[in-house]
This record gives sequence, structure tokens and C-alpha cells, in this order.
Amino acid sequence: MKQIVISILKTIFKIIKAVLCVAGVMAVILIVTAFKDAVMDKSNENTENTGQTEIEISGDFSNLEKQLENKLSDKEYYSTIQEAYKHSRITLGDKELGLEYEKRMDHVLADFRNRDYVVIRFLVYDGERMCETFMKFKTKEVNGKKKYAAISASQTYDKKGGYYSSTLYHTIETELWATDFIQDLSITDGKFAYGEIENHRLKQGEDIRAFRVEKQKPNGIIEHKHYGRREYFWYFMDLQSNKPGKDLDYELKGQGNE
Repeated sequence: MKQIVISILKTIFKIIKAVLCVAGVMAVILIVTAFKDAVMDKSNENTENTGQTEIEISGDFSNLEKQLENKLSDKEYYSTIQEAYKHSRITLGDKELGLEYEKRMDHVLADFRNRDYVVIRFLVYDGERMCETFMKFKTKEVNGKKKYAAISASQTYDKKGGYYSSTLYHTIETELWATDFIQDLSITDGKFAYGEIENHRLKQGEDIRAFRVEKQKPNGIIEHKHYGRREYFWYFMDLQSNKPGKDLDYELKGQGNE
């Protein structure tokens, strides 16, 4: 357990340095949340390499993003999303953990846009490892053409064969709890929420189509393959609830956080 904590702390400090570099500001509020069983089987000496850990970076983006955006010159905007990512200072991976990913988008799961921003959910593969990423872009008209600049990202590292030490319900509850800290991803005035439900973790009588949060259907459920396993990426663009994430009610074919 001590080794796990030290590893997580090292990662936090590296993230702080990276965010300071990208944002160009000295005051950053970081909220680190463990998604999908951040610490897996603690009795396994190779814990950090066997499961899935997501570290979601959030902050006072009402100020942080604006400071970053205001410092962007027209030369830092590019004609396509891919170019904007490629030329940005945002990197995916962790060299200390041997995780390095090329600046590419192997599989785009979702593309959210409004007049000022674009948020992309995409996957990058590297052998038996994968990085799931949310990346946010600022849009701007430059010389009469719409262009993009990458301004922030959050990422998940996963490995083929990873497993979960807790129930699907605990995973969902953790994802809902984290909604309080991911509103920088929202491009509407509503509450943004998202998560993943793996098909093989559904029990008899449970159906992804019956998934509800506060009796509301997700705005979208996107099926995709995760190392051959079927998964569902669900999201809400405007979840109607003033409850904190930890108090959100959900159901999955009549079963919930009772």
C-alpha cells in the first residue's frame, strides 16, 4: 500500500509541473480523483500495472482557462484539431511508468462542440496499453477561418487484462461522485457527467439501455470495443440535478445505490 501511495504522489507532482507548464500560471487548484478502482488488488506486488487508474485533473477553470486563452497568440491556433494537438505542449503518458503515447487519435469516441470550444474523447493504443483521453480545444476565427488551440487534457491509462476489485455499482458511484470535479469539460450551462460500463460486468436482468441517473436517460451511450470486450461510454450534457455527485441516484434495470 505504501508503494502505491508513493507512486500516486509522484504522479501528482509530475502533473502539477505539467499543468503549470501548459497553463502558464502559478496558482493551480488540482483535484485528483481515482476512477474505476484506482488501487486494484493491494496484495498484488504489480498492482500499479494490472488495473486501470484514472487521474482526472480539474481546477478553477473559470480563471485558469481564461488566463491560458488570453495568452494564446493567433500563431498557436491551427486549421484542424489534430494539428492543434500535435503542436501543443500537452503530452500523454508518464515516462517514469514507461507510458508514452504518440500525439495521435486512434479512435474518437465523442466530439462535443459549441461556438467557442471543442471537447474530444479519444483512445490511443500502444501495444497492450491504452490511453483514454478528454482534450479541450479553444476555437477562434483567424483571418476569416475557424482554427483550434489545445488548452487542457485529462487521461486514463489502461492495460490489457486489467480487472476490477470492486463491484460495477461502486465504479458507477465513483464516476458520479467525480462529476463535481469535471465541469471544466462541460460546454453547456448544464451539468456534465460521464462513465464507462463494461458489458461483461452486467449481471442477468441488467441492461445498459435501462441506465438512469436521477431518473434521466444519458444524452448518449456509445458502444465500443476495449481489447475485444464490449464497453459503453455514457454521458450527460445537461444532467438536471443540484445534488453533489456523491448523492446522485442511479439505476440499472431496477438496481441502484440502495
